[in-house]
Amino acid sequence: MQESRSSAWSGRRRMVVITGVWCYFAALLTVNNHVYPAMMGQPVSWRAAAHFPLITYAIWTVITPLILFFSERIRRLDIKAAAWIAVHSVFAIFILLLIAAAWIPLSPATDGPTGGLRFSWHLLSILFWRSVAWNLWMYWVIVGISYGLDYYFGERDARFRAAQLESQLAKAELEVLKSQMQPHFLFNTLNLISSLVHTDQASADDMIGDLGSLLRMSLESHAGQEVPLAEEMKAIELYLNIQRLRFQDTLTIETRIAANTLDVCVPHLILQPLVENAFRHGISKRVGPGLLRIESSRANGTLMVRITDNGPGSSGGNGQRASGEVTTSGIGLKNTRARLERLYGSRAALRYAGSPMGFSVELEFPVMSVVELHKG
Repeated sequence: MQESRSSAWSGRRRMVVITGVWCYFAALLTVNNHVYPAMMGQPVSWRAAAHFPLITYAIWTVITPLILFFSERIRRLDIKAAAWIAVHSVFAIFILLLIAAAWIPLSPATDGPTGGLRFSWHLLSILFWRSVAWNLWMYWVIVGISYGLDYYFGERDARFRAAQLESQLAKAELEVLKSQMQPHFLFNTLNLISSLVHTDQASADDMIGDLGSLLRMSLESHAGQEVPLAEEMKAIELYLNIQRLRFQDTLTIETRIAANTLDVCVPHLILQPLVENAFRHGISKRVGPGLLRIESSRANGTLMVRITDNGPGSSGGNGQRASGEVTTSGIGLKNTRARLERLYGSRAALRYAGSPMGFSVELEFPVMSVVELHKG
């Protein structure tokens, strides 16, 4: 079974590794604090030698998960390098203030009527500046290690998934083609072409060309699993041209594809089965004009693609279309979700919602451009 980065570097294992690393450094510094003064003729007890290291690295053991969590959140944002440095710098100051505040009750008693330290901004500033350089350096070391681990686990999982997906690509394309070539789809298309041959030869020629291009594109072999959204929309447009001729004036198609999403890579032929589901289970079963809407947007390092139709989106009161139609027909939502999981893990999502007013499917992908895809 595949072990993802999230399972390899999270939860209990993460805390065990963090605690072990800081305990190791605490032990080294304790030995140094005991041995070096003894060699200089000023011996100190083990308790005194361990005081500073134990407090320091106990604080860092608590602080480190917070830094890792913040770094992971920042990685998900699509921000420029200057903004990234600024955000981390501000957060680093916050962490250093937390460390200084944590030292106040843990420091030797030197003030206060009961022998304990009393809080003051002056004391906080002293504790802050006492080790500011070392603490700031440690913060950036932790950030760098977190990025290194993310890269390592990401690359390892990517290679593993690539090996699996390469063998599944041909099967996935054949499943999509099988879905496209279901008898009722071919019958309706060929029947429409037959009726147009004698009445509207130009439209019949266009439909034959679109059908041929659609089937040819489905059969083409691709070296990778992902293509730019612009290329994926070309295949969708061929299918929509056929449906426009089929439904004539009773069909309205709205495409709202944001310009900054066209170069984002998506799984090849991931939208075609979902669009066909919208026609087969929604628009074709509607009495009256049909509406299909395809939208895309990009924000915070994520691509969102939504496919909406105004067909009968709910049956049996369960908020979904008839069981089996959407989730198991062709590649369907079930196989689409499985493919997203293998490609992107938890970074991608598929959501759908149905109501008497229609049905909507929303896909979420991590942003990856053509250049980044080739580099990978």
